[in-house]
Amino acid sequence: MSRAVAVLLSTALPIALAAHVVACAGAPGNDSYDPPTEVQFTWDTVNPATVRITPNGIVTWTNTSEESRGFVVFPASIAASFSCGDLRPYFLKTGSSYQSQPLTTYDSERVKLPCPLKPGTYPYQIVLVGAAEDEISMEDPERTLQAVIIVE
Repeated sequence: MSRAVAVLLSTALPIALAAHVVACAGAPGNDSYDPPTEVQFTWDTVNPATVRITPNGIVTWTNTSEESRGFVVFPASIAASFSCGDLRPYFLKTGSSYQSQPLTTYDSERVKLPCPLKPGTYPYQIVLVGAAEDEISMEDPERTLQAVIIVE
């Protein structure tokens, strides 16, 4: 190989690879998601109660209710609709449902969908229990709010 060809390959190949990576970054099937849609909940309401997102959409939840812990709870059947196989660390399987980490108004991580959902309608619940020092009873929560995610 001539020196000119070697120099051309050593400079052109990295540029071509970089251009390919940039071009594919936004292509469907890659991990490029829409900006998250935030759902906030209090002791009385979920806002918005119905959220509409695209197939690349992600939802986050924030608890703005003082002195309570909230959990986002989906039926176990939702697992087949996610584009990823593992819903952790945000959701754990608990019997016939997937339950989020606890959400509080203080010192808690924001819970979000772990990956996009297939198009469809997904009802879920926000289960509210008392203050952090109270014992959790998911079978007999203090309050349950209904909400829906629609993926269009």
